[in-house]
Amino acid sequence: MKRRIEPEQLNELTPEQKERLRELWKPQEFDVCLFAAEICAIDVVRENYEIHERIDTWFWFVDCEGRPVTKDDCLPLLDIGQMIELLRKISFNAIESLDYSGAIQSEKLCDALWQAVKSVL
Repeated sequence: MKRRIEPEQLNELTPEQKERLRELWKPQEFDVCLFAAEICAIDVVRENYEIHERIDTWFWFVDCEGRPVTKDDCLPLLDIGQMIELLRKISFNAIESLDYSGAIQSEKLCDALWQAVKSVL
C-alpha cells in the first residue's frame, strides 16, 4: 500500500496551495520532504532557533552536510497519518465526505486523502 504522496503530486498544487501547505506543516523529526528536487528525511528540528538574526523553525536532514533549512526551502511528502491530521485541523467535512470504503478496497487510500487535502488547501 502506498503510504505517502509522491514528489510529482506536489506539482498538482498551485503556488498558493503550496504556500498554504507550508503554513500548515509543522516539521517533525523523521518527516520526509522534497528539498532541491531530492527526497530528504528530517533529522533534527529546532524551534525558535536563531540563525543570521532570523528566528524560525530550522531543521537539518539526515544526509545533509550540516546546512540548516526552513519550511520555505521545501515541501512535505505527507504520509497517510499526516494527511488525516491536516484534514482534521482544516475541515472535518473533508474527512466525512471522503469515500474510505472505495479507497481502501482499491488500495488508493493515500491518493484519496491527497485529493481531499488538495480540495481544502
